[in-house]
Amino acid sequence: MNQETVLNQIKAIILPYIQNNNDKIRFGSQAYPDVGQIGIERISSEKISEYIEISIDETCSLHNLMLDLQKCQDFSPEPWTHFQAIVYRSGHIDWQLANIPYEDNWISLDMRGISELTWTEADAHRIPYDIWKKKSKQYISEHDRFYQELLSVFERNMERVGWTVLFRGSMIQGQPQYEAFAIEADGTFHPQALELKKSQHLRLPKLLRQMQKSKLYPQPWTHFECRLGFMIPFEFQVSRHPETEPSENHHV
Repeated sequence: MNQETVLNQIKAIILPYIQNNNDKIRFGSQAYPDVGQIGIERISSEKISEYIEISIDETCSLHNLMLDLQKCQDFSPEPWTHFQAIVYRSGHIDWQLANIPYEDNWISLDMRGISELTWTEADAHRIPYDIWKKKSKQYISEHDRFYQELLSVFERNMERVGWTVLFRGSMIQGQPQYEAFAIEADGTFHPQALELKKSQHLRLPKLLRQMQKSKLYPQPWTHFECRLGFMIPFEFQVSRHPETEPSENHHV
């Protein structure tokens, strides 16, 4: 189907919903081969928007037409999967296109992927934290920074090949309490807390305060635990406990 035919069929579905000369129709959402959704609203000259419920047949037709439009010459120099369009009574259409890979898509997100969101934004769209953190560019970059800084703090405690540091504690009212333990390569846990140097105690409080303020982790949190090693995935686990139950760990 050529581009002109596709656009004319889109207009044939949309234009009947324009009631007044100054009205316009905004529609858009997602266009994946097997998954798609269309949202349509009428915007009056007073900029009052009104959701329009269209038939299932019209929804399916629009979805298929958008898939056809992806292949048309003027719409195919760059791939795209999300779109927003403003249709005027004259038949003119303003287009906005975005390429959001299907694996980065979320049903309530338009023109953006999960990877672009902060945790606050993801939470507002009811995106599970575990899904967000796997995809978020912010999480991956900042998560790696925190990991590298913690690793540099405890590097001297991991001098033996394969050893891991278990680091845990709390942050209550801005005051850090923490302790660290050694775990051997075979999993043997040393119950005697590591004796940290003054330089380590100087760096950890500031870093932990930054991590508590970060939007990477569910807010608010008071307790944390992580394992640090050169050959293991870094996972900073947080939880919230009543402030009446402070940790009895080292207090800085």
